[in-house]
Amino acid sequence: MLSNACVSNHKYTAIKDNLYVVPAERDNTDELALESLLVGSEKGKPLIIFLTGSGSYPLAVRAAADSNYYFLFHHDIVSDSVSYNYLFVSKPHIPAVVEQNDLDPETRYFNFSGSNELFAKFSKKNTIEYFVDNLPKLIKQAKKQLKPSEIILMGHSQGARIVAEMVQTPVIDKFVYMSASPLGRMFYAGIDSAAYNNILYRNDSPDRLEVEFEMGDSYKTWKSYSYSPMISIASTRKPLLIVYGDKDKSCVQCDMFHTLKWKNKNITIKKYNGLNHNFFNENNQSNWKEVIADVDKWIKSN
Repeated sequence: MLSNACVSNHKYTAIKDNLYVVPAERDNTDELALESLLVGSEKGKPLIIFLTGSGSYPLAVRAAADSNYYFLFHHDIVSDSVSYNYLFVSKPHIPAVVEQNDLDPETRYFNFSGSNELFAKFSKKNTIEYFVDNLPKLIKQAKKQLKPSEIILMGHSQGARIVAEMVQTPVIDKFVYMSASPLGRMFYAGIDSAAYNNILYRNDSPDRLEVEFEMGDSYKTWKSYSYSPMISIASTRKPLLIVYGDKDKSCVQCDMFHTLKWKNKNITIKKYNGLNHNFFNENNQSNWKEVIADVDKWIKSN
């Protein structure tokens, strides 16, 4: 089992039983930007590395009312902690775990302590390219610490787009792509009018557009996530699972993925009838546990 002080001078801070904050590695700008949250610590287990969706959310929060820690992702994602360790990667310059007063009360976004400079750092790094360049170092360090039997990279929504661009990463054994359009963000037709308004009417400076462009993201983020992942996914030489719900309004073209498995037998696709982007049904009941159980079966059979 891991202790608070791990080998190689990497300190994993235990915040409760089986839950650790993992310090950031220095990134390609020589900054400490990507913290992560480790659920489980038994060496030798398969390791699921999870990338969350869009938005400047931390991974967990300590509530003011009871001082307990609560995940800001669905708890059923870690429903099989007997079989797996889970490493959740935070966004650039967003702590993995925060206090309740560090969150915007309405959106639950990290408030960056009111620092425009810190928010600008996050905005500039919140791209696929940044994660592709910097995740391997984090993953290699986790591999060194945990000695996993295999490493599975899993991403939901925006996180899935990062997964698609990492299919050639040698240190990863399997990939899970959840609830992300085969067309990328180019699906959002409103982007053209937003860009037009920004350039012609708001007269935003290039520096301003670099920090905030549309829906709280910089233009670099929009550009990065706008490309289709189809070519990258088609190139995988390792097992890759695609899962989505047929009621996901952001993924209405996801049936296009079925064209990929005709030529690449490494690709498996699972569609869930009646489920939305976050795997909830029309009665607002979560089906994450069912989805994760199916992912577990796929991992063990591939």
